[in-house]
Amino acid sequence: MTKETQIEAPIANLKNGDHVMLHGKKGTVGTAGGYAAEDNEDPIDSVRHAIGHGHPVYWILQEAAVLSSDPGYFEREQKKWADAIFLEEGQRVWLEGRSFRVYYKGNYSDMGTFREG
Repeated sequence: MTKETQIEAPIANLKNGDHVMLHGKKGTVGTAGGYAAEDNEDPIDSVRHAIGHGHPVYWILQEAAVLSSDPGYFEREQKKWADAIFLEEGQRVWLEGRSFRVYYKGNYSDMGTFREG
């Protein structure tokens, strides 16, 4: 298939805390503003702080691996991830009202990033 005939993946609408799958790995979307709002802090101040200190404003954190002997653990995990949003490298997404593309970074904790586009 040529580049001109490729079908682009549908645009996903993401928010802070969404569970996603990227490169076959589980991750959670994080945003400085969304994280602050969950803690009843000013999201605008949080974004300014992140930018001012060179921290990311948007990210995807990889879910940690867990070993468990709890018989209900795997059922709870399956339920938790049942509605995960599957993302592809370069896919366009909406995040907090802005258009981005998803990029896989491959780091253990800092799994993915968003670039405007």
